[in-house]
Amino acid sequence: MTPSIVITDPIPLWKAWAKSAFKLGLVAALCAASFYAGRYYQPGLAGGGELAYSTQLEVDGVPQAVAAPDKPVAATATPQAREADGTQPLADVLASHSLEGLQVQSLQVARNGAVPGQLNYTFELANNGRLFEGRYEFLVLGLKDGRPEQQVITSENASDPNYRLRVARYIKMDGKLILPAGLQAQAVVLSLHESTGVRASRGMELAAR
Repeated sequence: MTPSIVITDPIPLWKAWAKSAFKLGLVAALCAASFYAGRYYQPGLAGGGELAYSTQLEVDGVPQAVAAPDKPVAATATPQAREADGTQPLADVLASHSLEGLQVQSLQVARNGAVPGQLNYTFELANNGRLFEGRYEFLVLGLKDGRPEQQVITSENASDPNYRLRVARYIKMDGKLILPAGLQAQAVVLSLHESTGVRASRGMELAAR
């Protein structure tokens, strides 16, 4: 029998290189996957447990300790400072507060030495915002029968329910406060009220007798 001869077209050199490179890349990828799978995965976690990561690192064949990452700690809100009885610290109560340009520039309150149970006051208001139209009142903090006591006292100047205080830019006022019987005043807070709430306030401690 006469042998048949099959002649095929020669494969271009670039195709041969491409096939070789593809095979080498595939082998390298498989090796890398096997290496990392064996390095980080710890078998024997029964019951579908979470994957565990190795805490050992080898350098030149010698195991090296690696610190495990700390678990994130949930942030907790910092509680505001409170007194032992749960009330706000006196310094916070007396601090000056201002909204929309209205502020209590000055506040002076003193005991009337000639009239027990009476306080004399003077205050100045400045307004760099919209017109203030509302009322003012005093919060008196002190002791009654040896226990802490708070009383809201309206100035005698504002005893009329139709009384309205208007402050466009500046105003200075003075008057007196009549304390309830038995209340020993220690501090006073002036607050300016509108229909929407308190717009400005300021307090002070009274001088000891």
